[in-house]
Amino acid sequence: MWPSILLLLTSTTLAVTSSNLLFMWTMMELNMLAFLPIISMNKTSTTQSETSIKYLIPQTLGSNLFMASTVLTSSSLANLAPMLANTALLMKLGSVPFHGWYPSTMRNMNLMASFIMMTWQKITPLLLLTTQKLSNTTITTTSAIMSAMWGSIAGLNQTNLIVLLAFSSINHMSWLLMSSLMNQTVTCAYLTAYSLTALQIILLLYPNNIKTHNMTMSSLLSSNHLRVPFITSILSLAGLPPLMMFSAKLTIIITLIKTHAAMTLAPLLLGSGISLYFYLTLMLTLTTNQEKITPTVTTSMKTATKTIHTLLLVLQLMALPMTISILMQ
Repeated sequence: MWPSILLLLTSTTLAVTSSNLLFMWTMMELNMLAFLPIISMNKTSTTQSETSIKYLIPQTLGSNLFMASTVLTSSSLANLAPMLANTALLMKLGSVPFHGWYPSTMRNMNLMASFIMMTWQKITPLLLLTTQKLSNTTITTTSAIMSAMWGSIAGLNQTNLIVLLAFSSINHMSWLLMSSLMNQTVTCAYLTAYSLTALQIILLLYPNNIKTHNMTMSSLLSSNHLRVPFITSILSLAGLPPLMMFSAKLTIIITLIKTHAAMTLAPLLLGSGISLYFYLTLMLTLTTNQEKITPTVTTSMKTATKTIHTLLLVLQLMALPMTISILMQ
């Protein structure tokens, strides 16, 4: 596993620091191959094959499209290269309308692989989208609007927590896509905030491999030091102030308002409002059914893990004052 993780880190770093399209393509291929062993951890052979294929096919298609766009840059059809490259990168990200593989793959992955796919695997395509020669504003904006609406609507009535996080990731993808049209700093800030918030959730779910609402309640109701960080992280994903994800969205909202892009901002806010419903449903279940559900899973937390959760909680609460102070400068 560790060689795969090292290759993931190396390939992503080299891809985002390179200016050669062919080298970027090579690094994305290495990144895709390095991720396959991580998908296969702690799974039956049948599930390994199905999940790996579901991930491999769209990623390979995206890589082929990206390679085709690279070839077109030196031909008479060079004006089509950004459109093709943009489509390829959106497919690799799992953005709507190229999202069909994303929730089904997440459902069958182990939690570590799910976290990596929600966070680290987005770095290369997103940062490549911030480059003008690989981006098409119309396609990116359209995909962002569709992701905002579909990611929120499809997440309603989901009982599988990992699938819920998958649709939540699609919803947050809309904000990431809009930030990619601004600059790399805003994109990196939003992705970092999202990664830290998702990390806290995965750290709480990972010890007992929790994937459903019932398992969540039976495990996390056992103690406040499990329930409080989980609720805080979920509310942060919902974008409630004064938590970290609200601060990340605030920067994008202000930028879109300044650029008179209210028509683009409206679907993003509407999607966030819809997704808030299923986040709050989960939170109400956790907080109102404490007397009805007897904890069936005992979860202990080491001192180091408690320290990590404490630091993440502090970051959640301190993000808004820090963001406001930066914006006022």
